[in-house]
Amino acid sequence: GTEKLNVSYIRILMSKLKLTAKQAMDMLEIPQKDQEKYLSML
Repeated sequence: GTEKLNVSYIRILMSKLKLTAKQAMDMLEIPQKDQEKYLSML
């Protein structure tokens, strides 16, 4: 679903743009309250 897609986008941004997970999630406008969940999925 959406969560797996977001994890893929986060990984792509981290790889291509050399971003941290936090920077990638901020760029994707993932709410702060959801960021911990995504960090655990990376």
